[in-house]
Amino acid sequence: MSRWIDAGPPEEAGKPRATPCPCIDRRDPRLDSPRLEDRGRAGSDPDYASPCTSWEGVLDARQHPWYRKRMSPRRAPLALASALLVASSATSCVLIAEIDYDLIPDDTNAPDAGSGGSTSDAGCADDTACDDQNPCTTDTCMSGACMSTPLAAGTACGAPEPCVESLVCDAAGACVATPVSTEDGDPCTTDSCDPQTGMISHTPLGSSCLSWVALPTENAPSPRFNHSAVWTGTKWILWGGERGGPDPLLGDGAVYDPVGKTWTPMSTTGAPSPRFGHTAVWTGEVMVVWGGYSTDGLVGSGAIYNPNTNAWTPLSTTGEPSPRIRHTAVFADGYMVVWGGTSGTNQPLSSGGRYHVQTQTWSATATSGAPSPRTQHAATWTGDRVVVWGGMDFFDWFGDGAFYSPQNNQWTAKTSNTNAASFRESHTAVWTGSEIYVWGGWNGGPYLDTGAIFAPNNGAQGTWTPMTTTGAPSARRSHVAVWTGSSMIVWGGCGDLVCTGALGDGGRYTPGMNGGTWEPIPEVPELSARRDATATWTGTRMLVWGGRDASGAIGTGAEAQP
Repeated sequence: MSRWIDAGPPEEAGKPRATPCPCIDRRDPRLDSPRLEDRGRAGSDPDYASPCTSWEGVLDARQHPWYRKRMSPRRAPLALASALLVASSATSCVLIAEIDYDLIPDDTNAPDAGSGGSTSDAGCADDTACDDQNPCTTDTCMSGACMSTPLAAGTACGAPEPCVESLVCDAAGACVATPVSTEDGDPCTTDSCDPQTGMISHTPLGSSCLSWVALPTENAPSPRFNHSAVWTGTKWILWGGERGGPDPLLGDGAVYDPVGKTWTPMSTTGAPSPRFGHTAVWTGEVMVVWGGYSTDGLVGSGAIYNPNTNAWTPLSTTGEPSPRIRHTAVFADGYMVVWGGTSGTNQPLSSGGRYHVQTQTWSATATSGAPSPRTQHAATWTGDRVVVWGGMDFFDWFGDGAFYSPQNNQWTAKTSNTNAASFRESHTAVWTGSEIYVWGGWNGGPYLDTGAIFAPNNGAQGTWTPMTTTGAPSARRSHVAVWTGSSMIVWGGCGDLVCTGALGDGGRYTPGMNGGTWEPIPEVPELSARRDATATWTGTRMLVWGGRDASGAIGTGAEAQP
């Protein structure tokens, strides 16, 4: 097939033309360049100077990438390029080549990535000249052109190196390195590998980092809040509470084993009536539940649960305190000491009772020297006295307290007010073995992010030391707090004006000079934000379960090992 290109008059040959070409453009899809036939005045007018592509244009066309790539390995024989440079001075359309287009391979037959190889424009004499230094390709010289063919995916492409587990080829012909695993499963460490030695290290992020792991849900209690929880030394017993809805009160529970990571449902036979806002204490052998709000209103009844037998025994009602809610209860010297709270007529109370577990008898607590009537206060057993502090009476908030001796049934002294924590309710108070850490709560204005440390054995009234607020968690109430043996962990609660939201972060307080130090505890997906949850310290880890958020009651929990 002939390719005709108007070269213009002989004296103009070799000069490019920029004017429009009157020749018919028959575009060849393979060359992406015109095949021209002069349908103008060429051949009939000897003075006609055709503006079509010149000789230089012809040479440029031969530099087209498609032409070079496809024709270089398979040039047409010279015999097929006859009549080259056959020209007539009488015409301006010149036959420049006679080419057999069937010798030019189609794109559909050309090697490409889909057929497992590619070619290079560079010429070659042997395979050595085609080596592209890629261990995942086979490089060969074919008909003067280099061809690279990817090796099968998964083919090894190098020996393991420090911090590299393997080197294998992928499907695209690239050598991919798979790093060694450095993950130790602990989110509180930074895991790395030294590229020089291959040594793997795990650097702790700091004492504030808690490695949270979700608690199992099989056989766990149903979602609830305002329930009770006691730590036995080996097991965690959760009972009662509320869940919202038309039948909100709960009278069941479960026992959690942190070693086996299992829940065991508790018997409901002989259990107290469903309730919330009650108290529960651990005596060393049994759990004692008392008071709260039940289906018929406030109650003054309770029961004893033995986890070894999974059985309930009713408490004696003879001499029991009046029904109440939001009171406190601690186990002290063989007694469950109940004090304060809110009565059935919504009045604050300054009365209480002592229940002797062995004799199963009630006796009233002394009223002489007792703190003023209050509710939502805190009570802590120090080993020889009960310390009652804080709370409110619906008209005012309190920042005072008193010492109570259960053996003598006496209020022995008032707590010191010097440097005391500001008046508040719904705060937390944790016992360290020698001091009480008071933090957070509410006193009628914004929620609090302040606290103080009370040393009950320093003098007759004890002494207070303010805690720093630098780095402390945001102000909140309805949170949880535990003592780890060296620091206090505060978590959760609510911080908006009406406590409708929930928080999922906290802080870790370590005592020391200048008010101690706080480190933040960030929110994590393993433990959703909540308030009114329960928490305990097992001796090695913190357990959190239940509570509520804006959507209602929560039936999940998590454990953290600092």
